[in-house]
Amino acid sequence: MGEAVNSFMKPFRIVIGINNPKRKTEITNVFKKLKTNFLVMDVVSAEMVKHATNAYLATSLCFIYDIADICEEVGADVTEVSRALRADERIGVKAYLDASAGFSGGHFERELQYLQKVAKSKKINLPVISSVIRKNTGRKRIVFKKIIPILGTLKGKRVTFFGITYKSGTPTLVSSLPITLAKEALLLGSTINLCDPWVDKKDLTKEIAAGKFSYFADPYESVKGSHLIICITPWAELKQLNYRKIARLMASPRIFFDARNYFADFKNSIQEAGIKYIGVGR
Repeated sequence: MGEAVNSFMKPFRIVIGINNPKRKTEITNVFKKLKTNFLVMDVVSAEMVKHATNAYLATSLCFIYDIADICEEVGADVTEVSRALRADERIGVKAYLDASAGFSGGHFERELQYLQKVAKSKKINLPVISSVIRKNTGRKRIVFKKIIPILGTLKGKRVTFFGITYKSGTPTLVSSLPITLAKEALLLGSTINLCDPWVDKKDLTKEIAAGKFSYFADPYESVKGSHLIICITPWAELKQLNYRKIARLMASPRIFFDARNYFADFKNSIQEAGIKYIGVGR
């Protein structure tokens, strides 16, 4: 799902954990058609590479969340700051520097919790890892913190969520941030519309009781009568939508919360359509 096939066929490196050096050639031959860098090491070190890689990426995200918070206060634009950071060869174009409402899915969280568990068993303090967990756990609060002052209340408001899965290009709902926030919106008295062409409605009912939400595959249908759109897990076709049509279908005050700054380049056209655009760290 997502980038999995491409990542497998075109890996930038393959880490091989092996305790018997005599097996090195046998194992590397399995992957020899994949032209890449092979890193051979002992099994424990290879396992730690996996945990450390995901912990590092999660830390990068929480770093840019902090920068985004500062940007908002001083009037800077975190998308421009991230662009400049990626242009630094010491950081790179693929750096995890997307300011958002928090990273979704259980993968990063699982790795961080594992490292904490190991550290605790060894009586080691991990202040950076602990801070990353706290930062991401509290990050989702920025969504309603930004929206409620504008709406006044979510009670009686219709909220459309663009993107329900934990990341684009997959039907997976496990540890999905949109699902978590949709449940919170329900508790705050909202009516919720869920829009995502990747998911099966039957799978949604495993997360939210049937009758508590309306499901749509068509974005235009999903925004009818909505006061607010929240986009956390976007897909490419959303950038091709006619936002003047979207505005006509929505109810006042017509708010679009772009939780990953995915539509940053479309901010002006969205606002010109009559929809209030809200990004992160901008």
